[in-house]
Amino acid sequence: MKTKVLRVAIAPREDIMRYTRDIVAGRRRRAADDPDVWFTSVESFAKVLSEKNRALLAMIAERGPDSIDTLADRSDFAIMETTTRRSSGNERVASFYMIRSSTRS
Repeated sequence: MKTKVLRVAIAPREDIMRYTRDIVAGRRRRAADDPDVWFTSVESFAKVLSEKNRALLAMIAERGPDSIDTLADRSDFAIMETTTRRSSGNERVASFYMIRSSTRS
């Protein structure tokens, strides 16, 4: 399996928003060494690396589910909330999912 490098950055929310707006507006091109994932604090980054989240990420890498629903069916996680963002033209821009363990520890 080929290893992919994931570049992570920790920056204030304002800097992340400015970077994103500049990319979208065409004022900046994404460089090869730009971060792939942004966090606003070391604490928020650490939460992603919790034992349960690492197990979920490993399951995604191993089984390659084709949807969030498939992932929920194959794990002890359940979709708790779905939010869909739409553009001004009402096209779906992105969907965000809140996934929680269905077994509380």
